[in-house]
Amino acid sequence: MKRLWVIVSVIGMLGVADAQSAGDSSGFLSPGSNAPRGVPWAVPENAHDQVDGTFSTSGTDSGTSHDWTNLGVAISALTVDGVTVQVEHRHSKDSNTGTYTCQLIDDVGNLCGSPKTSVNHGHKAEAVETLGGPADTWGCALTESVVESANFGISCYYTMTAGRGGGNRLRVDEWHVNVHFSATGGCAVDPDCDDGLFCNGAETCLATVCQPGTPPVVEDGIGCTDDICDEAGEVVVITAND
Repeated sequence: MKRLWVIVSVIGMLGVADAQSAGDSSGFLSPGSNAPRGVPWAVPENAHDQVDGTFSTSGTDSGTSHDWTNLGVAISALTVDGVTVQVEHRHSKDSNTGTYTCQLIDDVGNLCGSPKTSVNHGHKAEAVETLGGPADTWGCALTESVVESANFGISCYYTMTAGRGGGNRLRVDEWHVNVHFSATGGCAVDPDCDDGLFCNGAETCLATVCQPGTPPVVEDGIGCTDDICDEAGEVVVITAND
């Protein structure tokens, strides 16, 4: 009976699960909460209000790291495969350059894994860039319970490299996060294992592993009948042969 092989993405990153969206990015999740880890960013809620053209403004070093959490991830999966972070942002002018650095936050609010830093760049026009990817867990032990926690999220800061001065800040319109996961080969309930065939029996799910079905009894033990399993009709047919 039909065996279901699922590869989904909370934005999914990976078919889209729960078709959630944030800002202009279909499937990506927008944080629901923010809090300073060091010196707070200016108007940090603007970086997750899902309103185009409203910006949160950074400080200029690692001491101004700010957290964005409470993504509302809701998955049913065996494996979290990766996380993509997307940032809609701009700089005060093209000659003001710098890098932004982000690190994942686990389910108890601690930084986990390794931080990721953008290339050194500057642009006054708003642009979208990404860190991580569908197969990148950032060095974190990511499980379903971790990514579904309200504490899970990102912590980010900006480092200016040129055009120094009070005006060189990163201006973030939206942080978006995509959690990629897969349930390939696994199952949660019996219908996940159904291969769509009748004559090989009903498959079942046992401890996330699909078990083969037991074929229906076809032979009636009577010599003057022809006994077959009719796949199209999903029935055992016994016909007299004399």
